[in-house]
Amino acid sequence: MNWDEYVRDILRKPSCLDNIFLSLDFDKQVSVPPIIKASICILDQISEIKGIHNVIVFPERIYTALIFVILKIINDIETGKLGYCYDPYRFTKGQKLKLENCVMEFDAIEICDDGREKIFVKFAENLRYGLPIDMAPYFQITDTKRPLSKFQVFTKLFKSQNIQVNSCANMINFLLNYKTHIKSTVFYVTSVTGTKELIKSIKINDRNIEDLLLIGQVDYTGVIRNAGTGQLAGIPAITLSPDLYSVIEAIKRGIAVQSIVIDTTENIITQLDALDQLCRRKYPIVCVTDMIGSLNLGVLEVRDFNIWRWNEESITKDMFSFSNTILDKKLLNCANTVIEYCTSKCAEICDSLQLLYKHREDVRLQSPVIISIYGILFGYALTALRSIAPLDFDKIQSIRNNLSECFDLLEVEKKYISSELYNSLYIIIENLKKVYSIDYKLPKIEILYSKLLTGHYNKISIIISDKDNKNEVYTYWESIFEEYDINTDIEILYPNEFINNNSIQSDISILAGWFNRKIMQKILFSYNTNYYFILLYEYENRWKNAHEKLWLNACNREGNKEIVEKVLGKRVHYITNNRYNQTKHDTAYINDIEDELEEIDLILREHKYRKYISNQVVNSIEALPICFAGGSFAFFTPTHKLITVTDIIVNGAKRIAIKFANELNIGDFIVIRETQKDLIREVADIILSVSGKKQYRQKAAKWRDALLIEGIFYEFDDIYEKLKSSGCTKDRLTVRRWVTDEDVIIPQDKSDLIAIAMALDDITLLNEVDEIYEAGRTVMSAHIKAGRVISEKLRRCIADKLYSQQRIDPYSICNPITFSIDDVGKVIILKVIDITNVPVVIETSNANKLFGF
Repeated sequence: MNWDEYVRDILRKPSCLDNIFLSLDFDKQVSVPPIIKASICILDQISEIKGIHNVIVFPERIYTALIFVILKIINDIETGKLGYCYDPYRFTKGQKLKLENCVMEFDAIEICDDGREKIFVKFAENLRYGLPIDMAPYFQITDTKRPLSKFQVFTKLFKSQNIQVNSCANMINFLLNYKTHIKSTVFYVTSVTGTKELIKSIKINDRNIEDLLLIGQVDYTGVIRNAGTGQLAGIPAITLSPDLYSVIEAIKRGIAVQSIVIDTTENIITQLDALDQLCRRKYPIVCVTDMIGSLNLGVLEVRDFNIWRWNEESITKDMFSFSNTILDKKLLNCANTVIEYCTSKCAEICDSLQLLYKHREDVRLQSPVIISIYGILFGYALTALRSIAPLDFDKIQSIRNNLSECFDLLEVEKKYISSELYNSLYIIIENLKKVYSIDYKLPKIEILYSKLLTGHYNKISIIISDKDNKNEVYTYWESIFEEYDINTDIEILYPNEFINNNSIQSDISILAGWFNRKIMQKILFSYNTNYYFILLYEYENRWKNAHEKLWLNACNREGNKEIVEKVLGKRVHYITNNRYNQTKHDTAYINDIEDELEEIDLILREHKYRKYISNQVVNSIEALPICFAGGSFAFFTPTHKLITVTDIIVNGAKRIAIKFANELNIGDFIVIRETQKDLIREVADIILSVSGKKQYRQKAAKWRDALLIEGIFYEFDDIYEKLKSSGCTKDRLTVRRWVTDEDVIIPQDKSDLIAIAMALDDITLLNEVDEIYEAGRTVMSAHIKAGRVISEKLRRCIADKLYSQQRIDPYSICNPITFSIDDVGKVIILKVIDITNVPVVIETSNANKLFGF
């Protein structure tokens, strides 16, 4: 059979999921998405034959990952893979039980005079009541502090209860009955706060998820508590975890684990030691991600994870449910994506870019004047490259005046530079003067003009560069439509606006050019729409082809076929194809560079930040230049942690988030103190001081101080070998982070501290291991509390700002926002408007500081 027939068969196979209906964000009910049912079935087969460590790549991640986890749990309960046991004989005298909201106390199970076995429970006023055990409802275990309920409450609920359900025939009642009687838990490693909010927006058969499944959350010490309201006890069916380290701590406390599901968008790179430990112990692990996240799965591939991708090859028509949910929209778009490229010639722009890139190394050694000229010309060339609306007379004249100034300066510098560089810069100036003239018609505008006037579109989205003016582009094209009496809605978006908009309803999405790789993969793999029309000049094809080559290599499109052949054998025929057909273009613009755009961005930033760049080997560090609205900028080390309030400002969320600098996106909002000190650390120190534990931070740092001192006399490799010989099981990356990352307060395992003390032959450290470990845990707890305190204070401050200004438009903020927070002082909210993933080398003293504020 072919792949389509196989998928049709597994979707038609009877399952408990067939009688389940979902409602997302309080919309109408829909059946279980076929992609979820198919994924659960395929995962079972892969796990049985190829191994228990797997990755599933979905078109949409946020909703799909959570729904997948929940429905997989329900399916595993039904099939017996997730054990359950209701055993009233294991209740203990005095133990509190619940029937919905009725609280009672277990007393005994006795055989009465009539020979019937009864379960006796106590109510308020010490009333004792027994009912036949075969007629009794399913009682749930609870550790509530509420007083016992009155007997009348129980009788009312008991009369309304359905007859006992001891099979999975009625799955909803079955889940209600066995809610606190599950034998093991499924850990879901994800953003706990965001997931808890999401859980509230999803219902199953008109019941809240929290009604059907006991949901817990684990802290860094491994302690599990209820994630929702109420005080039910027992093993949660699903336990939310912020990281793998918390999972390991919970396992140490004896929790039974059925499997672990990981949202791989979380920073798994920093948790590889924990992942390896769980893999060695052979726990079933499923990583869930989307197409964008799947481009960085190398660390899982080398660990022999099986990767299944839902893409245009594997998605079949039987998986379309045509609901209005975000899951089905993105699935349809993924399966039916059309990318149309339109390449045109523009020698003035393409030749200029080629010459500018050619002399990138020459310019580094030139005078500040030449460097300034080069930066200005590159900026104008890139602006023209992505321009899809003509400039007005004043702007053109201003640019031409600047070009004339560049020419005058070039003439002065002529005798100090090579003739080849001079001639190239001269040609570029002349080319740009042609481009920035009143009568010059940009080819992209002409092509787009023809495309829009000959097509029949109800709505159009145009994605432009962050450096272009949305209003000017909108006004120009709106006037064209009015002139030709075309009734079409037009929407102008910056890349990040498009990426973060899940409700794009356009017939066509037009890209003004090819952006950097990170932006392009987020646009094309967001699956926010299914028809992309990308305007290119010949020079841009070198960027497009280089990026598509990287994506093709990362996707391993043969992976699904290999899994099908291994798991299903020759009975299922799976066909692969290559969506990316590289565009043929003028050989003058052939490119062997993997990501020239990133290099160009780096060159321009190096010129802009030249005075901060360091050429020294010592006292230097790699950092990312990041620009903010209002003109300020900073150099952040890639793993520097930053407080972001993007969700609070954009989505009205209640919690801050923590991001590494290399995870920031254009449009993000970060928070820093005016004094530029670590905000969370400052608040944590206040918490420690108030609780009389101010000295704990210094105590907790003793292990790192010992390693730093050792590093003065020995190379890192020598230290690492000593640690391994002393019983340390962590990999090199983890140990290096211990030394270099100040955010690592204490190693996860106390055994690591012992290994450090033994490796360094430090008797004092060895004798104080327990105290140091406890101090470190206390400091970590203070940091977590500090995050909650700051979240609440920032949320209130932003709410006050919203109240005073009616609203904060995140897309029109052009200056920093300042607040004062009690006990902290003035803080600054900065909007990221420019960022690169390619670091520059700066003096260490300039790292993680704000300039130009």
